[in-house]
Amino acid sequence: AALAVAGAAVGAWWWAVGARRGGAFVLGAAASGPACEWTGQAPFDFEVVVPGAIWRNGEFQGQRLAIREGRRVWLQDSDWNQLLIPVGRLATADLYAVEASFFLPPAPGERSIVLQLFTDPVGDGAATRHGVGLLLVEPEGRVPEFRWGRGVDTTPTAPAYGGILPMPSLAGGWHKLRVEGSLARCWQRAMIDGRPLLTARGECDLRGGFLLLGAGAPAYQAAGAAWRDLRLFTGTAACQ
Repeated sequence: AALAVAGAAVGAWWWAVGARRGGAFVLGAAASGPACEWTGQAPFDFEVVVPGAIWRNGEFQGQRLAIREGRRVWLQDSDWNQLLIPVGRLATADLYAVEASFFLPPAPGERSIVLQLFTDPVGDGAATRHGVGLLLVEPEGRVPEFRWGRGVDTTPTAPAYGGILPMPSLAGGWHKLRVEGSLARCWQRAMIDGRPLLTARGECDLRGGFLLLGAGAPAYQAAGAAWRDLRLFTGTAACQ
């Protein structure tokens, strides 16, 4: 396995969104109200490596800056991949939003995408603690699914909530993930391509200092995933 912080070290990876049952409940899937306003804080277009970023992946191929369809992207070409980016100003904001676009190529075997917020890497391996996460899974020959979980420690447990994605496949096209939420009131809303997936309220642990973009594939197969247009926002009080 590989670990990099603008350099290289060794590590492993835990491919599960940490969660704990009983602390969260889902209220439904609804968009923000019309009075809600979001202000952009930090665009990341992957022209250069994001300052302070940490990346961890398996031994097969790896991760790097690349160009796809004429656009700068972060390419995740190992069988498991993590890119951790400092949350910056979101650490001191109450209302926040994070969005990023991803691409998965058509390929055999199960493929996965993860967006995790307010997490921290743990040790030399790939475990994380703190945060909330959205995991997208496309099993071979089946419709894609999503799983929502909350990370409270380094022990992987069952996702708090999950369901079927509103599309026949994730592969072969770009999709935009967005998560909105409140640090103080501990609610989150997750969307894909502008369509609400879930709204969750309840206990959460948002003490971590990183955002995590990840991708997975069967062992010794390239995930071939790409990320672009990472955007961070802070919101007004009407964003609920």
